[in-house]
Amino acid sequence: MSGTFSTEPGFSSGVQRAEIVTDADHWELTHRAVVVNLAASPARIDVPLGGVIRPLSSTLLTAGTPVSGALLGVFPVPEQAPTEESVRALGWQDFFGSRPVGGEENPGVPVLLRSPQAIVGSVSLVPAHALEDSRAGASPQEYVVRLNLWFSPAGTHCGIHREHPFIETHTQLVGRGRMQKFRTRDPETLFEEQLLAPGQTQPTIFGRWDHGTLTYPWHQYHAETDVIWLAVEYHAQRSA
Repeated sequence: MSGTFSTEPGFSSGVQRAEIVTDADHWELTHRAVVVNLAASPARIDVPLGGVIRPLSSTLLTAGTPVSGALLGVFPVPEQAPTEESVRALGWQDFFGSRPVGGEENPGVPVLLRSPQAIVGSVSLVPAHALEDSRAGASPQEYVVRLNLWFSPAGTHCGIHREHPFIETHTQLVGRGRMQKFRTRDPETLFEEQLLAPGQTQPTIFGRWDHGTLTYPWHQYHAETDVIWLAVEYHAQRSA
């Protein structure tokens, strides 16, 4: 039985397909895929003793597996590994300008390519639960869910930063990478790494509540191999 609503976001392509399924009820996968639970309630793997996909988490499931959940992102495993050229052909944003249109490559500039972003729904989250931080809000709040994909080649340091006015997490789709945290913007101040393989989402969200404000430590994504990963953003809806 299919989900109530299933659609492909605008960034879905032959390089990395994507499907968003809302109110899925025993919805059967047609391909081996990374399934991301974008909602605040557990999703079910509907086979005997199949278990759940925790909120804001993910797993790798085989074709024919039925799943149920309020808001799921489904990302079939590509038949061929993506290449930089195949991703550039899609017209993704060259985030750091590593190869200006019509120009030569900029040596030493990280290759970080970003797909268009898609709004895929809204969810009600309790900030204290999502961030696992008791200082954050304890009441449910509505958030708009935005998704986009990123590509980088092996060995890329994707840029230390901390400016995020939203709750953010990441899911590995292709290749291996790591999310890194730093005391300052200096790469020598690294203090934590979260290792990511296909099907894994960050075990914890980096954002913390600091003096009443969502604050992030200095952090970056590092690509161990050629990679595609998913960025999930939860943007708080403001009251009228």
